[in-house]
Order: sequence, then C-alpha cells, then structure tokens
Amino acid sequence: RRSSDLEAIARYNSAIEIDPELAEAYSGRGHAQLQKKNVAEAHKDFAKAVKLEAFSSEAITGLGICLVQEGNVEGGIGLIEKSRKAMNEDYIYTYNAACVYGRAHERLLKLPHTPERDQRVDAYRAQSIADLRRSIKLGFPDLEWMKKDSDLDSLHDVPEFKKIVSQNPSSEENRVPDNPGKNGVRPRKVKPKEGMNAIRGGTSNLDSLKTDLLFENARP
Repeated sequence: RRSSDLEAIARYNSAIEIDPELAEAYSGRGHAQLQKKNVAEAHKDFAKAVKLEAFSSEAITGLGICLVQEGNVEGGIGLIEKSRKAMNEDYIYTYNAACVYGRAHERLLKLPHTPERDQRVDAYRAQSIADLRRSIKLGFPDLEWMKKDSDLDSLHDVPEFKKIVSQNPSSEENRVPDNPGKNGVRPRKVKPKEGMNAIRGGTSNLDSLKTDLLFENARP
C-alpha cells in the first residue's frame, strides 16, 4: 500500500497546485497522510480544509481523528459535536463521527480504571454504535469495510457492533425515511472510492481532472 499512498499524495499535490483553495484536495491528502500514519501532516491538511470549507464533513471528522490520536480526546469529540446539528443527515459524517468515537474509546481503554474513565468509555462506545446505526439508515453502503476499519477496532467484540455488521443494510428496518430531518434534507451521496477504502471523501461540481484526482484511494 505504501506506493499507492505516495501516488495518492502526489495526485492531491497536483490538485492543490491546480486550485490552492480546493478543500477536498486537502482533505484527501490528509487521509492519505493518515494512511501513512503521518498524523501531524494530516492535521495540517484537515485544518486547512476546514478553514476553506467550514462544513466539510470529511475535513471536520478527519481533524477529529487527528486530535484524538494526538491525545486531545475532548478536543476531537468537541469538534464533532459542534458540527453534528448541521451534518447529521450525511452518512459520511455519521460514519466518520463513529470512527472518531471509536478511536476515543480505544484510547480510553488503555487508561487505568476509574469511575469517570469507565463512564466515558461506556458513553463513547454507545455513541459510536449509535452513529454507525444512523450511517446505515442514511445510506452507508459497505458493511465489509466497516468490519475491517481500524478506527473501529475497539468495537469488534461489542455485541451491538457484531449485530450491525451482520445485518442487511438495504432492509426496510435500515432505510432512511423519505423525508428525513425537519427540513427534508437527504444524505449527500458520493461515488465510493475503490473498494470503499475511502469512505471519508467525496466530490462536488469540479472539472473532470479535479474529480479524477479526488477519487483516489486515501482512506486510513
């Protein structure tokens, strides 16, 4: 995968040269950097993307992942919750919010047991599961990716997680209502990247060159 990660970064570099204000390219490069475990570099890219596009679900959730991995769990969670009201009808946002909580859950599990720590572990696990369920209701298409996503490793033995990944995402139970949300906003659909390895990401009305650059495999 290392060569493909380098190729992804090179493509996003090209996209940024074409348009230095292209938030999606910074987000894409940030996810490629996370793939290479370059958290500090990923943080810079996501922060730039958020500055360019304040309500980019890919950038916000990517930055949340970085903050948690850097040890700022409350900062990462706070960033997600600050944006939830505006983006809770987007299955990319809800899935990635689950990943942020999954990483926070994983990090807290490594700390010594205290009543406060145990309470937060339970709360983060519950929120991650709730966001995964919502992402499926909103149209998240790939349970196989969910099973292997490293952001959710700490949930793999949780009964609720096992139930989620064993279900049929297209069943009536998991379909989003025809008129979701008080404003009737449906989730933003995006073209899946190769093998759904880049759930965090999408495209907008870019020219064909930029679109090709953005649909690169850059999912941690």
